[in-house]
Amino acid sequence: MNSKQDIVQEIKNLTRDYVRKGGKKNRHQQHKRMLEFGLFCRDNLKTPSLAAVGKRHVVRYYKSIDSFSDTTRLSHYYALKTLFSLAGKTAPAKPFPCSIHEINS
Repeated sequence: MNSKQDIVQEIKNLTRDYVRKGGKKNRHQQHKRMLEFGLFCRDNLKTPSLAAVGKRHVVRYYKSIDSFSDTTRLSHYYALKTLFSLAGKTAPAKPFPCSIHEINS
């Protein structure tokens, strides 16, 4: 196996301390979603590292989870937002242009 880190291992290393603190259930859920994003980027888009991830990757990921409920997709957005913050990147695009409150009314 290649000794070079792939995107999933990079996410695990980056989020190691994040998962240890705070509410365990939510942090573990977010960590799982971050890893799902990493796997999607690695396997489907052949992304070598987190530094190469951009808007195109995020939009394609949202399209792949389009069948999920709005609340779940928003939870994935919050996980990606945290991941991008930990990586020192700008916040990702939202999965849909309007807020949940506008959809429900």
